[in-house]
Amino acid sequence: MSEKNIEEIEVSLSKKGYPTMWERGGAATNICTATIITGEKGEKLSPLYVRKGGELAGKNHALFIVKEGYYILEIRGHKYDPQIIIKRILNINGNKVKLQQVAEYSKNEWDNPPPSELETAIAALKEKGQCYHCRTPHYALL
Repeated sequence: MSEKNIEEIEVSLSKKGYPTMWERGGAATNICTATIITGEKGEKLSPLYVRKGGELAGKNHALFIVKEGYYILEIRGHKYDPQIIIKRILNINGNKVKLQQVAEYSKNEWDNPPPSELETAIAALKEKGQCYHCRTPHYALL
């Protein structure tokens, strides 16, 4: 992959200093925006924390400690014709996380085939993207 497919983001740190990211989002009337996190083999992870109260619809649902090699899957756009972006964590330095885009789905096709181990996670992401006013995690060991 080229350098244009690499980005650096800031994440929150847990009380013990571990980098964390949220599974979040869901669908509104016609649009969706959601993020899920998987392990390096596409497996479900145990969340550090699951929100059960307050405003939950389309917000943060499950907090995960993230590590190098984990995948971040995002869906956004019109809920019946969404864009899906798959990123992999390359490096973590404190609260700075370097991500590399692995695959993108738009206009009904993938630019690169996504890793086969993400098949179940991609299905869960699509489900979360269709979940109207989503209030719960869709890809977590609970």
